[in-house]
Amino acid sequence: MGRAPLGVSLRDEHGLALVATLLAVVLIGVLIAGAVTGSLVTTRTASADYEASRAFYAAEAGGEVALAALEVAVLDGVLDDDELSNISPPTLAGYTFTQFDVVKEGAVIQQTITDGPFSGLMSFTQNLIITSQVTHESGAQSTVVLASKAQAIPIFQFGFFHAGHWREGSASRKDWWGRVHANGGIYVSVSDGHFHDYVTTPGKIYRDDFEGHMPVEGNASKPAGIHVFIDNPAADEKELSFDSADTPDPDAFKAKSEADYGGRLRTDAYGVDSLELPLPTGMAPRELIRPKDADDTDSEKAIKYAWQADMYVTVDLGIHQTKNDACANNPPSGAPSLLPKITVTRPTGGSVPDDDDKCRIFFWTWTTFYDNDEEGWVDVLDVDMGQLRSWVNGPGDAVSMIYVEIIQASVQNASTTDDDSSPSGQFNNAYFPVLWIVNGSQLPGPLTVGSEYPLIVQGDYNTTSWQPSSLFGDRLTSLSSSWEDR
Repeated sequence: MGRAPLGVSLRDEHGLALVATLLAVVLIGVLIAGAVTGSLVTTRTASADYEASRAFYAAEAGGEVALAALEVAVLDGVLDDDELSNISPPTLAGYTFTQFDVVKEGAVIQQTITDGPFSGLMSFTQNLIITSQVTHESGAQSTVVLASKAQAIPIFQFGFFHAGHWREGSASRKDWWGRVHANGGIYVSVSDGHFHDYVTTPGKIYRDDFEGHMPVEGNASKPAGIHVFIDNPAADEKELSFDSADTPDPDAFKAKSEADYGGRLRTDAYGVDSLELPLPTGMAPRELIRPKDADDTDSEKAIKYAWQADMYVTVDLGIHQTKNDACANNPPSGAPSLLPKITVTRPTGGSVPDDDDKCRIFFWTWTTFYDNDEEGWVDVLDVDMGQLRSWVNGPGDAVSMIYVEIIQASVQNASTTDDDSSPSGQFNNAYFPVLWIVNGSQLPGPLTVGSEYPLIVQGDYNTTSWQPSSLFGDRLTSLSSSWEDR
């Protein structure tokens, strides 16, 4: 077709326009197709991101389940390989855990805790690696790897440890050297109390007595006459001017603790954790201090104090002897005419004190004092550390742990105890024994002493030639050396 001259119209102009329109439609169609394709790609990418996110959170949930299982497994203080292999992933619809394991990373190491409320303490640490990998039915996958630590904090590092609430009241001065920890609240109603190290609790601290305590947030709880002092890191003590009642706001409590004591007073405001005792599954905490039992499992034997003792003392309240028979005709001054049968054995070997020494180390008296809390007369087994030290430094072998088992019996002799002394009757026809630790300022060496019954410590304990030591029992009471209630 020839070129049209200027001023002359093309006869197939509409056809050209149609072609141009079709081209335009085709181009638009290509653009629309491209836009649709782009939209599909974007949608598919977003969907993949969504599934990937869901897979990540599913894998993370597996890691959280493993951590929760580890918290349970470590309660007995031991992480067996079988316990780790038995940790199972959660069941999540549409997801399969293609790898799920908790493995130890190296051996247990001894290290110092560097942060948190228990910083400065030594721990036995087992590093762990948790791997949680999931695949969704859509094909999305995710893997989460967590590094975890299982830490066991030996209890001997605490000057005082209480598994529940701790209440302390005294009209005379008391000093606590070493860390103090209670898993429950702390109620200090002392007239002159001095804490020389950390005081920690996952609960709260109050400057008043436990009995009838009704704290009201924002109100001062300190009755008149109560004075509590805590050392700062420079060993400068300052009186406690606040507690959890009058300073309930966590940030305010922390600010005061940091300013006055360098953070040495730590409560729930700091997020302090409870320190659980290393108990096998189903074992009650009290079993730790219970006597040997033929039905004890191997795991129970491994942690019960009674099975660890290298001096085992049995006081049989059902068998009475004359004081001359019990003490080889040489009873200590003040010994009652009848004494329960006391037997001393050395499960791991070593010398046994003769009857004369035995009666001086372990001295028994009946109805020694009246306990207002328990509403009954109390029978006392004195454990004389001075006599024990003399015996150990003589013919005896060193003793590292003494466990006292008291075999209960009904009252047989009216001369031994008053079976009608209990107003509420709970002690009628039964004995109520306690261990009374005396002359304990200097120990014969590293030593643990305890029983399932209450312990009373009179005077200074382990203050001369300090030794690693501990005391355990149903209850622990400390008295001044000048106490005169016996």
